[in-house]
Amino acid sequence: MEKDTIRITAIGFYSRFIEVNEKMLKDTSIHYFKLEKRTYDLPTVNIYELRWQVFKSEFMETKVEEDKTAKRISNWMANLVPSDELRMIFQGARGPGFSINYKSKAEKSRIKVAQLERKYALIAPKFNDKLITNLTGLQGKEIYKFLQFCNFSEEFLIQSTEYEIIEQILTRWEEYKKRAPKR
Repeated sequence: MEKDTIRITAIGFYSRFIEVNEKMLKDTSIHYFKLEKRTYDLPTVNIYELRWQVFKSEFMETKVEEDKTAKRISNWMANLVPSDELRMIFQGARGPGFSINYKSKAEKSRIKVAQLERKYALIAPKFNDKLITNLTGLQGKEIYKFLQFCNFSEEFLIQSTEYEIIEQILTRWEEYKKRAPKR
């Protein structure tokens, strides 16, 4: 019989590897394995949420210069059709009309920030630096090297449960340790 090993892991404890032998397989009683508690010494914590809020606040309050393209479109429209006819065209919901769906660069940027913020709100609670450190013991720049190795898609992070993400982190961590150069 080849030697099989069972890995037992839990957050806050050291992983334990148990070799399975024939005696264990034949024994039908319940086996108990005690895990050793693990503590983590954390370096200075970077509060990314605060940085994000400061960036968002500064970005949303930034005054942008007048959008010249929108002004040119308005001038062009005003000169294209006589003003009497233009009033008839823009009667709103009561009559026929048309509108130009033009968004300035600043407005497009605000929309993009809002989309990123919605994604961040879905991902951050279940996937963050603290979780990576708790599961792997990695800190600082090492976390980002590991995250590049993992290369999780946004779709996976948004649609998966925290448990599924933890499983994938642990699986990738084992692969990462095998590939990483020994120190």
